[in-house]
Amino acid sequence: ERIRALGYLAPWQLADIIKGSVVEDASKLPSAQDMVADLAADHEAVAKRLRDVIEVAEKGNDPVTADLLTARCAFHEKSAWMLRATAK
Repeated sequence: ERIRALGYLAPWQLADIIKGSVVEDASKLPSAQDMVADLAADHEAVAKRLRDVIEVAEKGNDPVTADLLTARCAFHEKSAWMLRATAK
């Protein structure tokens, strides 16, 4: 919705979405413990990417996008923390 509000089209083709992803597909079925660790790492990777994009939004004087991304980043950081705590 935010991309559309800014006047752009959001990526809609799977190939474009995969190309821009920081999350990698598993090559084999991991154990349950590895799944949790992988999910935590994926949340951390997404949070890192979001922090980079927040910086771009702030430099571009777009506080609405920065705020939206900050809230999303908080979710991913909390999820990573909870998964790491669960895995111990």
